[in-house]
Amino acid sequence: MRFRIPKPVYIFLLTLLLLVAVIPMMPFQANATVMQPNRAVDVAPPTQNALPPVLLSTTPPDGTTWDGSPIIFTFDQPLAAESEAAVTVNPALAGAVSVEGSTLLFTPDDAPTPGERYTFTVDGDAQSAAGVALGNPVVITLVAAAPLTVTSTQPSNGSSEVATDGQIVLVFNRPVVELTGLNEQSTLPQPLTIAPAVAGQGEWLNTSIYRFKPTLGLAGATEYTLTVADVTTAQGESLAEPVVVQFTTAAPIVTGVSPNMNLVAPDSAFAVTFSQPMDPASSEAAFTVTAADGTAVEGARAWDQTHTTLTFTPTQWLDFGGTYLLTLSTDAQPASQQGNLREAYTQEFAVVPLPAIAGTVPEAGATNVPPETTVSIRFNTPLSGTTVLPNITVAPMLTTTQVYSYYREYDNTAELSWFKESQTTYTVTVGAGIVDLYGNTLSEPYTFTFTTGDHSAFVRMGIERFTHFSAYTETRISTLYRNVSSVDARLYQLPLAETFKLTGENQWDTWRNYTVPNPEQNLIWERSYAPIVGPNVTAQQILTLPMRRVSFWLPASIYWRSATPNISHPLRIMQR
Repeated sequence: MRFRIPKPVYIFLLTLLLLVAVIPMMPFQANATVMQPNRAVDVAPPTQNALPPVLLSTTPPDGTTWDGSPIIFTFDQPLAAESEAAVTVNPALAGAVSVEGSTLLFTPDDAPTPGERYTFTVDGDAQSAAGVALGNPVVITLVAAAPLTVTSTQPSNGSSEVATDGQIVLVFNRPVVELTGLNEQSTLPQPLTIAPAVAGQGEWLNTSIYRFKPTLGLAGATEYTLTVADVTTAQGESLAEPVVVQFTTAAPIVTGVSPNMNLVAPDSAFAVTFSQPMDPASSEAAFTVTAADGTAVEGARAWDQTHTTLTFTPTQWLDFGGTYLLTLSTDAQPASQQGNLREAYTQEFAVVPLPAIAGTVPEAGATNVPPETTVSIRFNTPLSGTTVLPNITVAPMLTTTQVYSYYREYDNTAELSWFKESQTTYTVTVGAGIVDLYGNTLSEPYTFTFTTGDHSAFVRMGIERFTHFSAYTETRISTLYRNVSSVDARLYQLPLAETFKLTGENQWDTWRNYTVPNPEQNLIWERSYAPIVGPNVTAQQILTLPMRRVSFWLPASIYWRSATPNISHPLRIMQR
């Protein structure tokens, strides 16, 4: 069922609603101001805040060279006259400060000290004409200009022993030339004069550094004078006076001679190297090679292109085995022909001798030589290796044994090794067919003999140093021996700590000098075996060890030795 509002009631509610909305607005309408048309109203414009002065530029710019002219600070607005008091200079420099509109000027009373670095500060209290303070101070640094000078040279004035292969360098205190390309160097000024004259090429490395490179180097033992004059910068500045530098170059010395060895070949040529170019005439006259009897060796002399190496080639081969003396006196002069060789040079050398035996091992006639000795034959000169071993024979003939032989070229030694019988005399013959590098042979065969003694005594067990055996089987150890009077075997048990020591990190050092602790207490078994063969014969002895059955691991050691000579070897055994 729908509910319907009667029409009279509906009209009444609508009227009431309109009254509620309109009545609150009536007081506002009553008090409102009504604007009259065509009536002018005066409104004051808003006030704009003034900004502090801003530095636009300085003349000269910060960090540049200052020639002493007035310094100008230019701001973006006029300054107050009181701002003159805001300028300070460090280090102190008297001068006048003035304000002209938006510029602040500092005019020095005196010329600034050349090269001095000055700091100019406009304090933050400086104000604009409107009374607004600068706030942050303005600081610039300028370097007072110095007259054009040469600040350094290479070599320096008064230096001596100057290398002849060096360069000459001039450094100015300020730019002299403009930056240019390498192809435009010829248009730049050449500020250097050298006496005596030196051929070479000068160039500017940058705007203030000049370098001169001699073509063939400077002359040795020579005094040079450098003069720097007639230099004008792009700004028109010139040197106040010429700069003069003097230095002396080093005298020549001999830096080396080749060949540089005790024995030289008979056809050797000798090369002498100098520290700098030399005068050929005086150097050749000062050079001699003489034999032991004072006879001069004739030969040809030649120079390299730089005249720093003199090569002497003898006309004839030098004598085999001869001794010679190479000498260079102080009469040798450098290429400038000024001064002389700093000190005389001498070197003695010998020529390789004709082939001969220099020594043998064993020595000729030696007796009681250990049979294991390697036979060596040393020669006095290098040989043709293919002719050495075929010309060496040994008697008795080595037909049933293997011979190991070789020739060592680095020490001219032949070595032969074979199994030698004891108490046997051997004869070694070196045939005359052995040839040296120049075709010379031994003058005659060389023979020497030696007699061996007994073989060295030894005892050797056929077992590793550390091993183990089973207690359920018979323990047998094979032992070889030779030239001993007896083999004494002892079996010891060792405490567990001793076993760890013998198997630890430093076991090799421990075994070297090891002795069983409390040997009488730890001795388990011992036995002595008499040899069953005569001297110089190797025999075998079987060691049968008594083993006892136990229920745990028993660390043990065998320590055995022969009675004559005294030979001992420890052996560890893990017995179970």
